[in-house]
Amino acid sequence: MNFNLTSGDHVSVGEPVSPLVTQSSGSPIGPPAMYVYGGCPLVDNFDVLQPVGSAFRAVAYTDPSKSAVIAQATPNAAGTTARFVLSGFEFASIRDDQTVPPQTTIDRAEHLRDILIWFQNLMGDPVGIDALACENRLENNYPNPFNPVTTIKYSIAERGHVSLKIYNVAGQLVRALVDEVQSPDQAGFSSRWNGMNDQGQPVSSGVYFYRLTAGNRTLTKKMVLLK
Repeated sequence: MNFNLTSGDHVSVGEPVSPLVTQSSGSPIGPPAMYVYGGCPLVDNFDVLQPVGSAFRAVAYTDPSKSAVIAQATPNAAGTTARFVLSGFEFASIRDDQTVPPQTTIDRAEHLRDILIWFQNLMGDPVGIDALACENRLENNYPNPFNPVTTIKYSIAERGHVSLKIYNVAGQLVRALVDEVQSPDQAGFSSRWNGMNDQGQPVSSGVYFYRLTAGNRTLTKKMVLLK
């Protein structure tokens, strides 16, 4: 791989801590844009590379003259072509550049797909977030009946405001477990209720309802606190 190391610390050459890196013109390796998440000294000091010879800039930092990812294809003595990709940042640092509206595929998946294609593998499009079995779903709490703690698992289909609330049989709000904006996660979400109300007071034994509201859909299930 023909290259020079311009710097072992992207911040020292004027780049932001978490730069928005972009696909270079004519490069087969993308996606068009993605964030590289930094912030931890030494661990997240990303390399700034300089392609030499037949190597080319695949992905550039904020300054388009500074290379974040370079690649090279070199014919070898065996009559085949050796292909290389060198990145100045670790794969785990990749973050999406767009969250609202949500992307259909994550930038990390697109970047990996393009690299595999560059290595001449036959690849389809990455699976979209909406196709990763993400749906509005509310599981049965466990254990049930419970005393004093139970776990509620759920998943959501799209990014938006999510609430998970506990009500008594009279329809009165007892506890708000979740009340925030969330994005789909293939692993789903988990929340625990310890039998306390919003004032931190223990509630009595009885039947309670837990209600998930995400987007335009509401799901409700029943549980029993038995002391």
